[in-house]
Amino acid sequence: QEATMAATASGDFSAKVWDATTGDERLTFKHKHIVRTIDWLPGGAHVATAGKEKLVRIFDLARPEAEPQVATGHEGLVRVLMCSNEVHGQQILTGSEDKTIRTWDVRTLAETRCLTFDGPVTSVQTSAGGNVLTVAAGNDVHFLDRQTMRVIKKHTLPDVGGVNTAALHPSGTSFVAGGGSFWVYLYNYETGKELQCSKGHHGPVYCVRFSPSGHYYTSGGDDGTIRTWKVKEPSV
Repeated sequence: QEATMAATASGDFSAKVWDATTGDERLTFKHKHIVRTIDWLPGGAHVATAGKEKLVRIFDLARPEAEPQVATGHEGLVRVLMCSNEVHGQQILTGSEDKTIRTWDVRTLAETRCLTFDGPVTSVQTSAGGNVLTVAAGNDVHFLDRQTMRVIKKHTLPDVGGVNTAALHPSGTSFVAGGGSFWVYLYNYETGKELQCSKGHHGPVYCVRFSPSGHYYTSGGDDGTIRTWKVKEPSV
């Protein structure tokens, strides 16, 4: 399916929908505070947002003037929001500085699950196969079974300086993490042994992703740069 629209969340207290071909602004959804995260609901007719207000909102693109649906429950800034189709229907997953991950039934906006961690949840990523969630929370990286939401592996990473982001390698044999230390680390998934350390950022690292091949990983930092690193053999 072609992607013809893009959605953005911003510190200007708004979320916007754009024409991805021309770059023209199509819609603006105003909020009362910083919007940290946005995602498309399956089907592309709605967007969901969250941020400093601790709320989850769902906007209908066909009725932009209508009041959004609102879900409440978080007690801190919401950093992560992911929409998906699950066996029971459409779901929204959120991660917050209140140290929780919560899931919501899109039909009712009822909270269906709440998981508590030892630190603020700063990142959640779905594995290449779609069956594992990689969660960065405090000094820890958790790997959750996506269906049961049970923790299948956990590693504590004190050298990262607070884990802001983590991603699992497509093969599942290693993972990469970044945070307040300015460095990006590659670890063995089973043992947590450090395999590689990439130095170059001049500020905290907030985003990491593997390439589809797994031969490279890319990081984004507070220094305003995006950097790509080669995975050294035999890490994968």
